[in-house]
Amino acid sequence: MLRQAHDLPPVLQAIVALDAWNVLSVLQHAPWLGRVLAASILRQAGVTASAHLATVNLGLETMPVERRRHRDRNFRLLALPMG
Repeated sequence: MLRQAHDLPPVLQAIVALDAWNVLSVLQHAPWLGRVLAASILRQAGVTASAHLATVNLGLETMPVERRRHRDRNFRLLALPMG
């Protein structure tokens, strides 16, 4: 999934990575790691500083579960940046 998103802008890469993490349920007991992964992608691309990782993580955490787990992938991808 990340290889397919490699040519996308960093914010979209983070959104696609987080959506894939949530859909695949990589670590069912640690869903928060997906938010950290998304924040890390943004940091690595220079979009955010290390100090902003916690803020990005908390912002993503506030997104309602109904939006995060919606059946329609396009809805989920659009809902992530909107919060």
